[in-house]
Amino acid sequence: MMKATSTNLTLVTAVIVAFIISGCGGGGDSSSPATITKLSGTATKGILRNAKIEARRVENSHRSEEIIASSVTDESGGYNLDLTDIPAGIIEIAVRGRTDAISTMVCDAPSGCGGYSSYIGSGPFSGSDIPQMDLNANGQVDFGESHPIDDSFQMKSLTAVKTPGSEVTAHITPLTHLVAVIAYAENRLTQVDLITIIDDVKTLYGFS
Repeated sequence: MMKATSTNLTLVTAVIVAFIISGCGGGGDSSSPATITKLSGTATKGILRNAKIEARRVENSHRSEEIIASSVTDESGGYNLDLTDIPAGIIEIAVRGRTDAISTMVCDAPSGCGGYSSYIGSGPFSGSDIPQMDLNANGQVDFGESHPIDDSFQMKSLTAVKTPGSEVTAHITPLTHLVAVIAYAENRLTQVDLITIIDDVKTLYGFS
């Protein structure tokens, strides 16, 4: 019978130790996976298409200048953002016209939104897209037709992320913008403050 040598025993021991470490996950990346909070909604006044969406945190009653996520709206005005490793708190979502592409808004005024020629120079809009926007070819932006917007157009929404890693819905509308304007002007930027302001706005406009 072959006797075990010290070299063989050392080799067997090394293999067993390596197997145990490997099975326990030792030697690999032990860092925790990122926590992704999914934020989604629509941006509407009329429908805002191909408009820029930017998310920022609101900390200590001040909005951070750091953009933590960005995207663009789709044909329905919808957007989706993934926020990585953010704590619970208030998030500002802003929509604005792009400077590197044409963003549009569907006219929501029954009387129309002016002539197409008045929008030439809004961002990169040169007028070449008027035939695609002016559905009845009358030179006017009628109700339901699209017109360009530039980065001077902006609406905001403030939403609370209560549980990091959750899915949060936050629409951006003229009413959410009004809530944000009041919250910033009066420095009322807690979750309780926002609930109160939203209730006040609902009462003001006769919403239940």
